[in-house]
Amino acid sequence: MSNLPLSATSVAIFEEGLSPEFDITWSFTYELSNSSPADELGFCMFLQDADTALLGGGIGSDLGYSGMTDSGASTGKALSGAVLGIGIDSLGIFALSSTYLNGLTRDGIGADDRVVNSISVRDSNYSYLTGIGTVSAFNLISDGVKTIRARLGNYGSRIQVDYKSQGDVFYTNLLTSNITRLPFTSLSRYRPGFTVVKPLSSGNVRGEVIISNFHVEGKATTELSAANFNFEPIIPFTLSSINLVEPEDAIPLREAKQPLPFLGIEPDVGCPDISCGLSATDANAKGDFFPSSTLYSISAFIGDVDIQWNTPNSKLPTRFVYEYENNTVYDTGYVGNSIYNYEGSARSTFITSLLSSYSHGSDKELPLSAIAADGYPVVASSKAAGSSYFYKDTDSSRITLNVYSPLSSTDWVAFIGCPFYTLSCGTEDSYLCGLTQQHETLRKVVFPEYS
Repeated sequence: MSNLPLSATSVAIFEEGLSPEFDITWSFTYELSNSSPADELGFCMFLQDADTALLGGGIGSDLGYSGMTDSGASTGKALSGAVLGIGIDSLGIFALSSTYLNGLTRDGIGADDRVVNSISVRDSNYSYLTGIGTVSAFNLISDGVKTIRARLGNYGSRIQVDYKSQGDVFYTNLLTSNITRLPFTSLSRYRPGFTVVKPLSSGNVRGEVIISNFHVEGKATTELSAANFNFEPIIPFTLSSINLVEPEDAIPLREAKQPLPFLGIEPDVGCPDISCGLSATDANAKGDFFPSSTLYSISAFIGDVDIQWNTPNSKLPTRFVYEYENNTVYDTGYVGNSIYNYEGSARSTFITSLLSSYSHGSDKELPLSAIAADGYPVVASSKAAGSSYFYKDTDSSRITLNVYSPLSSTDWVAFIGCPFYTLSCGTEDSYLCGLTQQHETLRKVVFPEYS
Protein backbone atom coordinates (compact mmCIF):
# COMPACT_ATOMS: atom_id res chain seq x y z
CA MET A 1 0.00 0.00 0.00
CA SER A 2 1.46 3.33 -1.03
CA ASN A 3 0.28 6.92 -1.49
CA LEU A 4 -2.71 6.36 0.78
CA PRO A 5 -4.88 9.33 1.80
CA LEU A 6 -5.34 10.19 5.46
CA SER A 7 -8.74 8.51 5.43
CA ALA A 8 -7.40 5.10 4.33
CA THR A 9 -7.79 1.97 6.44
CA SER A 10 -7.20 -1.60 5.25
CA VAL A 11 -9.00 -4.50 6.95
CA ALA A 12 -8.48 -8.28 6.73
CA ILE A 13 -10.67 -10.84 8.53
CA PHE A 14 -11.06 -14.59 8.95
CA GLU A 15 -14.64 -15.31 7.91
CA GLU A 16 -15.29 -18.35 10.14
CA GLY A 17 -16.10 -17.81 13.82
CA LEU A 18 -13.90 -19.55 16.42
CA SER A 19 -14.85 -20.67 19.93
CA PRO A 20 -13.24 -18.66 22.80
CA GLU A 21 -13.38 -21.83 24.90
CA PHE A 22 -10.14 -22.71 23.10
CA ASP A 23 -7.04 -20.66 22.29
CA ILE A 24 -7.38 -18.32 19.31
CA THR A 25 -4.14 -17.37 17.56
CA TRP A 26 -3.82 -15.10 14.53
CA SER A 27 -0.84 -13.52 12.81
CA PHE A 28 0.25 -11.64 9.71
CA THR A 29 3.48 -10.62 8.00
CA TYR A 30 4.27 -7.12 6.82
CA GLU A 31 7.13 -5.44 5.02
CA LEU A 32 7.80 -1.69 5.12
CA SER A 33 10.04 -0.20 2.46
CA ASN A 34 11.12 3.29 1.38
CA SER A 35 10.21 4.57 4.81
CA SER A 36 11.54 7.53 6.75
CA PRO A 37 11.65 8.26 10.51
CA ALA A 38 8.69 10.62 10.08
CA ASP A 39 6.44 7.89 8.68
CA GLU A 40 3.38 6.80 10.65
CA LEU A 41 1.96 3.27 10.78
CA GLY A 42 -0.51 1.40 12.93
CA PHE A 43 -2.08 -2.06 13.20
CA CYS A 44 -5.00 -3.35 15.22
CA MET A 45 -5.40 -7.08 15.81
CA PHE A 46 -9.04 -7.49 16.78
CA LEU A 47 -11.66 -10.07 17.65
CA GLN A 48 -15.25 -9.49 16.52
CA ASP A 49 -18.55 -11.27 17.20
CA ALA A 50 -18.87 -13.61 14.22
CA ASP A 51 -22.64 -13.11 14.11
CA THR A 52 -22.17 -9.38 13.41
CA ALA A 53 -21.48 -7.88 10.00
CA LEU A 54 -18.14 -6.15 9.55
CA LEU A 55 -19.10 -2.46 9.77
CA GLY A 56 -17.58 0.70 11.20
CA GLY A 57 -14.16 1.34 12.56
CA GLY A 58 -12.25 4.58 12.38
CA ILE A 59 -9.14 6.08 10.88
CA GLY A 60 -6.13 7.63 12.55
CA SER A 61 -5.75 6.92 16.28
CA ASP A 62 -8.80 4.62 16.26
CA LEU A 63 -6.90 2.07 14.14
CA GLY A 64 -10.11 0.85 12.53
CA TYR A 65 -11.57 -0.22 15.89
CA SER A 66 -12.87 2.45 18.27
CA GLY A 67 -14.41 5.07 15.93
CA MET A 68 -13.72 8.26 13.99
CA THR A 69 -11.07 10.73 15.19
CA ASP A 70 -11.20 14.54 15.23
CA SER A 71 -9.40 14.65 11.90
CA GLY A 72 -12.42 13.44 9.95
CA ALA A 73 -15.10 15.55 8.39
CA SER A 74 -17.89 13.55 9.99
CA THR A 75 -18.46 11.30 12.98
CA GLY A 76 -18.19 7.61 12.15
CA LYS A 77 -19.14 4.50 14.07
CA ALA A 78 -16.89 2.12 15.92
CA LEU A 79 -16.32 -1.47 14.76
CA SER A 80 -19.57 -3.39 15.09
CA GLY A 81 -19.61 -6.40 17.41
CA ALA A 82 -16.19 -5.54 18.83
CA VAL A 83 -14.77 -7.96 21.42
CA LEU A 84 -11.11 -7.00 21.81
CA GLY A 85 -8.70 -4.65 20.04
CA ILE A 86 -4.89 -4.86 20.36
CA GLY A 87 -3.37 -1.72 18.87
CA ILE A 88 0.27 -1.42 17.79
CA ASP A 89 1.19 1.98 16.39
CA SER A 90 4.30 4.05 15.85
CA LEU A 91 2.94 7.13 17.69
CA GLY A 92 1.37 5.33 20.67
CA ILE A 93 -1.93 7.19 20.15
CA PHE A 94 -4.29 4.20 20.30
CA ALA A 95 -3.97 4.43 24.08
CA LEU A 96 -4.79 8.17 24.26
CA SER A 97 -8.11 9.60 25.41
CA SER A 98 -9.98 11.36 22.59
CA THR A 99 -13.07 13.52 22.02
CA TYR A 100 -15.07 12.98 18.83
CA LEU A 101 -16.92 15.55 16.76
CA ASN A 102 -20.26 14.53 18.26
CA GLY A 103 -18.98 15.23 21.77
CA LEU A 104 -18.53 11.59 22.80
CA THR A 105 -15.23 10.69 24.38
CA ARG A 106 -12.88 7.71 24.30
CA ASP A 107 -11.10 7.07 27.59
CA GLY A 108 -7.38 6.43 27.79
CA ILE A 109 -4.09 7.82 29.03
CA GLY A 110 -2.92 11.44 28.89
CA ALA A 111 -0.61 12.82 26.20
CA ASP A 112 2.29 13.04 28.67
CA ASP A 113 2.10 9.26 29.24
CA ARG A 114 2.19 8.36 25.55
CA VAL A 115 4.91 5.91 24.45
CA VAL A 116 5.90 5.65 20.78
CA ASN A 117 6.17 2.21 19.17
CA SER A 118 3.87 0.74 21.76
CA ILE A 119 1.03 -1.70 22.38
CA SER A 120 -2.27 -0.91 24.04
CA VAL A 121 -5.52 -2.86 24.41
CA ARG A 122 -9.20 -1.85 24.34
CA ASP A 123 -12.23 -3.94 25.30
CA SER A 124 -15.65 -4.52 23.73
CA ASN A 125 -16.79 -1.05 24.90
CA TYR A 126 -13.71 0.45 23.21
CA SER A 127 -12.41 1.42 26.67
CA TYR A 128 -8.73 1.39 27.48
CA LEU A 129 -7.87 -1.60 29.69
CA THR A 130 -6.30 -0.12 32.78
CA GLY A 131 -3.44 -2.21 34.10
CA ILE A 132 -2.18 -3.38 30.71
CA GLY A 133 -0.67 -0.06 29.74
CA THR A 134 1.73 0.56 26.91
CA VAL A 135 4.83 -1.51 26.31
CA SER A 136 7.83 -0.18 24.40
CA ALA A 137 8.33 -2.64 21.61
CA PHE A 138 10.41 -2.85 18.46
CA ASN A 139 10.89 -0.15 15.86
CA LEU A 140 7.64 -0.31 13.91
CA ILE A 141 8.96 2.09 11.25
CA SER A 142 11.90 0.15 9.90
CA ASP A 143 12.56 -1.63 6.62
CA GLY A 144 12.38 -5.41 6.50
CA VAL A 145 9.94 -8.28 6.92
CA LYS A 146 8.28 -8.82 10.32
CA THR A 147 5.56 -11.15 11.60
CA ILE A 148 3.19 -10.12 14.41
CA ARG A 149 1.22 -12.78 16.32
CA ALA A 150 -1.55 -12.42 18.93
CA ARG A 151 -3.15 -15.08 21.12
CA LEU A 152 -6.22 -15.12 23.35
CA GLY A 153 -5.86 -18.00 25.80
CA ASN A 154 -6.49 -19.38 29.28
CA TYR A 155 -10.22 -19.52 28.63
CA GLY A 156 -10.45 -15.91 27.42
CA SER A 157 -8.42 -14.41 30.26
CA ARG A 158 -4.91 -13.93 28.88
CA ILE A 159 -3.47 -11.91 25.98
CA GLN A 160 -0.09 -12.61 24.42
CA VAL A 161 1.56 -10.68 21.57
CA ASP A 162 4.83 -11.74 19.90
CA TYR A 163 6.85 -10.76 16.85
CA LYS A 164 9.83 -11.97 14.86
CA SER A 165 11.89 -10.55 12.03
CA GLN A 166 12.70 -12.43 8.85
CA GLY A 167 15.36 -15.03 9.57
CA ASP A 168 14.54 -15.32 13.29
CA VAL A 169 13.84 -18.85 14.55
CA PHE A 170 11.89 -17.82 17.63
CA TYR A 171 9.31 -15.17 18.41
CA THR A 172 10.10 -12.33 20.84
CA ASN A 173 7.37 -11.61 23.37
CA LEU A 174 6.04 -8.03 23.36
CA LEU A 175 3.15 -8.35 25.78
CA THR A 176 1.71 -11.02 28.09
CA SER A 177 -1.09 -9.89 30.37
CA ASN A 178 -4.01 -11.36 32.28
CA ILE A 179 -7.35 -9.63 31.71
CA THR A 180 -10.82 -9.98 33.17
CA ARG A 181 -12.24 -13.07 31.49
CA LEU A 182 -14.24 -12.18 28.42
CA PRO A 183 -17.98 -12.87 28.85
CA PHE A 184 -19.05 -15.69 26.53
CA THR A 185 -21.11 -18.85 26.32
CA SER A 186 -20.58 -22.17 24.58
CA LEU A 187 -22.36 -20.68 21.56
CA SER A 188 -20.09 -17.62 21.27
CA ARG A 189 -17.89 -17.37 18.20
CA TYR A 190 -15.18 -14.77 17.54
CA ARG A 191 -13.92 -13.65 14.16
CA PRO A 192 -10.19 -12.70 14.19
CA GLY A 193 -8.90 -9.94 11.93
CA PHE A 194 -6.52 -7.02 11.72
CA THR A 195 -6.40 -3.49 10.32
CA VAL A 196 -3.61 -1.51 8.72
CA VAL A 197 -3.78 2.27 9.13
CA LYS A 198 -1.35 4.66 7.43
CA PRO A 199 -0.83 7.50 8.14
CA LEU A 200 -2.09 8.21 11.66
CA SER A 201 -2.20 11.97 12.06
CA SER A 202 -0.42 13.63 9.14
CA GLY A 203 -0.18 13.42 5.40
CA ASN A 204 3.13 11.53 5.35
CA VAL A 205 2.61 8.50 3.12
CA ARG A 206 6.12 7.87 1.82
CA GLY A 207 6.61 4.31 3.08
CA GLU A 208 5.08 1.32 1.29
CA VAL A 209 3.46 -1.54 3.24
CA ILE A 210 3.11 -5.09 1.88
CA ILE A 211 0.87 -7.47 3.87
CA SER A 212 0.99 -11.28 3.50
CA ASN A 213 0.56 -14.62 5.29
CA PHE A 214 -2.59 -13.96 7.30
CA HIS A 215 -2.72 -17.10 9.49
CA VAL A 216 -5.39 -18.19 11.99
CA GLU A 217 -5.49 -21.10 14.46
CA GLY A 218 -8.48 -22.03 16.60
CA LYS A 219 -11.46 -24.35 16.96
CA ALA A 220 -14.86 -23.59 15.56
CA THR A 221 -16.88 -26.08 17.60
CA THR A 222 -17.06 -27.04 21.24
CA GLU A 223 -16.93 -30.52 22.66
CA LEU A 224 -20.00 -32.74 22.41
CA SER A 225 -22.48 -32.31 25.23
CA ALA A 226 -24.51 -35.01 26.95
CA ALA A 227 -27.45 -34.19 24.71
CA ASN A 228 -25.48 -35.58 21.77
CA PHE A 229 -25.24 -39.09 23.25
CA ASN A 230 -27.90 -41.80 23.20
CA PHE A 231 -28.43 -43.74 26.43
CA GLU A 232 -30.09 -47.15 26.51
CA PRO A 233 -32.32 -47.97 29.52
CA ILE A 234 -31.24 -50.66 31.96
CA ILE A 235 -33.09 -53.95 31.40
CA PRO A 236 -34.30 -55.52 34.68
CA PHE A 237 -33.46 -59.17 35.39
CA THR A 238 -34.65 -61.92 37.78
CA LEU A 239 -32.15 -63.48 40.19
CA SER A 240 -33.77 -66.92 39.93
CA SER A 241 -32.84 -67.06 36.26
CA ILE A 242 -29.11 -66.80 36.97
CA ASN A 243 -26.85 -69.67 38.05
CA LEU A 244 -24.75 -68.21 40.87
CA VAL A 245 -22.73 -71.39 41.45
CA GLU A 246 -19.53 -71.86 39.46
CA PRO A 247 -19.23 -75.41 38.05
CA GLU A 248 -16.57 -77.70 39.53
CA ASP A 249 -13.16 -77.61 37.77
CA ALA A 250 -14.27 -74.65 35.76
CA ILE A 251 -11.63 -72.21 34.48
CA PRO A 252 -11.93 -68.98 36.44
CA LEU A 253 -13.14 -66.12 34.33
CA ARG A 254 -10.75 -63.17 33.91
CA GLU A 255 -12.07 -59.81 34.96
CA ALA A 256 -12.24 -57.38 32.06
CA LYS A 257 -10.26 -54.36 33.19
CA GLN A 258 -10.17 -50.97 31.52
CA PRO A 259 -6.71 -49.86 30.32
CA LEU A 260 -4.99 -47.29 32.48
CA PRO A 261 -5.02 -43.70 31.19
CA PHE A 262 -1.84 -42.28 29.66
CA LEU A 263 0.11 -40.33 32.30
CA GLY A 264 3.11 -39.33 30.29
CA ILE A 265 5.08 -42.54 30.90
CA GLU A 266 7.06 -43.30 27.73
CA PRO A 267 9.36 -46.33 28.24
CA ASP A 268 10.42 -46.33 24.59
CA VAL A 269 12.18 -43.00 25.11
CA GLY A 270 14.35 -44.24 27.95
CA CYS A 271 14.70 -43.64 31.64
CA PRO A 272 15.00 -39.95 32.56
CA ASP A 273 18.15 -38.59 34.17
CA ILE A 274 16.29 -36.04 36.29
CA SER A 275 12.77 -34.81 36.99
CA CYS A 276 11.23 -31.42 36.28
CA GLY A 277 11.45 -28.85 39.03
CA LEU A 278 15.12 -29.73 39.67
CA SER A 279 18.40 -28.22 38.45
CA ALA A 280 20.73 -30.21 36.19
CA THR A 281 24.55 -30.13 36.12
CA ASP A 282 27.26 -32.23 34.50
CA ALA A 283 26.54 -34.88 37.15
CA ASN A 284 23.17 -35.61 35.52
CA ALA A 285 24.37 -35.37 31.91
CA LYS A 286 24.92 -38.42 29.74
CA GLY A 287 26.52 -39.08 26.42
CA ASP A 288 29.39 -37.34 24.73
CA PHE A 289 31.23 -34.33 25.97
CA PHE A 290 29.89 -32.29 23.06
CA PRO A 291 27.03 -32.08 23.65
CA SER A 292 26.27 -33.17 27.20
CA SER A 293 22.68 -34.40 27.18
CA THR A 294 20.21 -34.60 30.07
CA LEU A 295 16.82 -36.30 29.68
CA TYR A 296 14.15 -34.64 31.82
CA SER A 297 10.92 -36.24 33.00
CA ILE A 298 8.00 -33.80 33.00
CA SER A 299 4.33 -34.49 33.56
CA ALA A 300 1.77 -35.11 30.82
CA PHE A 301 -0.03 -31.88 31.66
CA ILE A 302 -0.23 -29.06 29.15
CA GLY A 303 0.95 -25.56 30.07
CA ASP A 304 3.91 -23.20 30.36
CA VAL A 305 7.31 -24.68 31.27
CA ASP A 306 9.89 -22.42 32.95
CA ILE A 307 13.55 -22.80 31.87
CA GLN A 308 16.71 -21.28 33.38
CA TRP A 309 20.43 -21.48 32.64
CA ASN A 310 23.66 -20.19 34.17
CA THR A 311 27.47 -20.38 33.82
CA PRO A 312 28.15 -19.66 37.50
CA ASN A 313 31.94 -19.80 37.78
CA SER A 314 34.14 -18.55 34.96
CA LYS A 315 31.31 -17.69 32.54
CA LEU A 316 32.85 -20.04 29.99
CA PRO A 317 31.11 -20.10 26.57
CA THR A 318 28.16 -22.48 26.80
CA ARG A 319 25.14 -23.12 24.62
CA PHE A 320 21.85 -24.48 26.04
CA VAL A 321 19.47 -26.16 23.57
CA TYR A 322 16.07 -27.40 24.83
CA GLU A 323 14.40 -30.06 22.66
CA TYR A 324 10.79 -31.25 22.98
CA GLU A 325 9.33 -33.92 20.71
CA ASN A 326 12.44 -33.72 18.46
CA ASN A 327 11.96 -29.98 17.97
CA THR A 328 14.11 -27.19 19.39
CA VAL A 329 11.83 -25.09 21.61
CA TYR A 330 14.56 -22.76 22.91
CA ASP A 331 18.20 -22.12 21.99
CA THR A 332 20.28 -19.63 23.96
CA GLY A 333 23.13 -19.59 21.45
CA TYR A 334 26.58 -19.31 23.02
CA VAL A 335 26.53 -17.29 26.25
CA GLY A 336 29.38 -16.38 28.58
CA ASN A 337 32.13 -13.83 29.27
CA SER A 338 32.62 -11.09 26.65
CA ILE A 339 36.34 -11.93 26.38
CA TYR A 340 35.31 -14.94 24.27
CA ASN A 341 33.18 -12.88 21.87
CA TYR A 342 34.33 -11.39 18.58
CA GLU A 343 37.46 -9.21 19.09
CA GLY A 344 37.69 -10.37 22.73
CA SER A 345 41.04 -11.19 24.35
CA ALA A 346 40.25 -14.93 24.60
CA ARG A 347 38.48 -15.30 21.25
CA SER A 348 41.22 -17.55 19.79
CA THR A 349 41.00 -19.90 22.80
CA PHE A 350 37.26 -20.30 22.24
CA ILE A 351 37.65 -20.96 18.50
CA THR A 352 40.42 -23.57 19.00
CA SER A 353 38.38 -25.46 21.62
CA LEU A 354 35.22 -25.21 19.51
CA LEU A 355 36.90 -26.77 16.45
CA SER A 356 38.36 -29.53 18.63
CA SER A 357 34.92 -30.23 20.13
CA TYR A 358 33.41 -30.46 16.66
CA SER A 359 35.90 -33.18 15.69
CA HIS A 360 35.62 -35.19 18.92
CA GLY A 361 31.93 -34.67 19.67
CA SER A 362 28.94 -36.83 18.85
CA ASP A 363 27.41 -37.34 15.44
CA LYS A 364 24.45 -35.21 16.50
CA GLU A 365 24.05 -32.35 14.04
CA LEU A 366 24.67 -29.00 15.72
CA PRO A 367 21.88 -26.49 15.13
CA LEU A 368 22.68 -23.11 13.63
CA SER A 369 23.82 -20.27 15.90
CA ALA A 370 24.39 -16.53 15.56
CA ILE A 371 27.64 -16.00 13.62
CA ALA A 372 30.06 -13.11 14.18
CA ALA A 373 32.13 -11.32 11.50
CA ASP A 374 35.00 -13.84 11.87
CA GLY A 375 32.73 -16.71 10.89
CA TYR A 376 32.40 -18.23 14.36
CA PRO A 377 29.52 -18.09 16.88
CA VAL A 378 28.66 -14.96 18.85
CA VAL A 379 29.16 -15.26 22.63
CA ALA A 380 26.50 -13.13 24.36
CA SER A 381 27.66 -11.92 27.77
CA SER A 382 24.26 -10.41 28.56
CA LYS A 383 22.70 -13.89 28.54
CA ALA A 384 25.36 -15.74 30.61
CA ALA A 385 22.52 -16.32 33.05
CA GLY A 386 18.88 -16.06 32.08
CA SER A 387 15.41 -17.53 32.04
CA SER A 388 12.51 -18.00 29.65
CA TYR A 389 9.63 -20.39 29.06
CA PHE A 390 7.94 -22.40 26.33
CA TYR A 391 4.36 -23.63 25.90
CA LYS A 392 3.98 -27.42 26.18
CA ASP A 393 0.97 -28.28 24.01
CA THR A 394 0.98 -32.10 24.05
CA ASP A 395 1.02 -34.84 26.73
CA SER A 396 4.54 -36.00 25.90
CA SER A 397 6.50 -36.28 29.16
CA ARG A 398 10.13 -35.95 28.09
CA ILE A 399 12.35 -32.99 27.24
CA THR A 400 16.05 -33.12 26.39
CA LEU A 401 18.62 -30.51 27.43
CA ASN A 402 21.74 -30.46 25.19
CA VAL A 403 24.66 -28.42 26.53
CA TYR A 404 27.51 -27.41 24.19
CA SER A 405 30.48 -26.28 26.34
CA PRO A 406 33.78 -26.55 24.44
CA LEU A 407 36.03 -25.18 27.24
CA SER A 408 34.54 -27.07 30.20
CA SER A 409 31.80 -29.63 30.69
CA THR A 410 31.29 -28.67 34.35
CA ASP A 411 30.83 -24.88 34.40
CA TRP A 412 27.08 -24.82 33.87
CA VAL A 413 23.76 -25.38 35.62
CA ALA A 414 20.25 -25.49 34.12
CA PHE A 415 16.68 -25.80 35.36
CA ILE A 416 13.45 -27.07 33.79
CA GLY A 417 10.18 -26.54 35.68
CA CYS A 418 7.01 -28.62 35.65
CA PRO A 419 4.10 -27.55 33.39
CA PHE A 420 1.70 -25.02 34.90
CA TYR A 421 -0.80 -22.45 33.84
CA THR A 422 -1.72 -19.17 35.46
CA LEU A 423 -5.26 -19.04 36.79
CA SER A 424 -6.85 -15.61 37.09
CA CYS A 425 -10.24 -15.74 38.86
CA GLY A 426 -12.93 -13.11 38.84
CA THR A 427 -16.19 -13.11 40.73
CA GLU A 428 -17.42 -16.37 39.24
CA ASP A 429 -17.08 -19.51 41.33
CA SER A 430 -16.45 -22.21 38.74
CA TYR A 431 -14.09 -25.17 38.38
CA LEU A 432 -10.53 -24.34 39.47
CA CYS A 433 -11.42 -20.79 40.44
CA GLY A 434 -13.16 -22.26 43.47
CA LEU A 435 -9.76 -23.41 44.72
CA THR A 436 -8.60 -19.83 45.07
CA GLN A 437 -11.76 -18.46 46.68
CA GLN A 438 -10.22 -18.50 50.15
CA HIS A 439 -6.78 -17.47 48.91
CA GLU A 440 -7.21 -14.37 46.76
CA THR A 441 -3.48 -13.99 46.11
CA LEU A 442 -3.16 -17.49 44.61
CA ARG A 443 -2.77 -17.24 40.85
CA LYS A 444 -0.28 -19.93 39.83
CA VAL A 445 -1.65 -23.48 39.95
CA VAL A 446 1.12 -26.10 39.64
CA PHE A 447 0.11 -29.61 38.79
CA PRO A 448 1.80 -32.56 40.54
CA GLU A 449 4.46 -34.57 38.75
CA TYR A 450 3.94 -38.12 37.51
CA SER A 451 6.94 -40.31 36.80
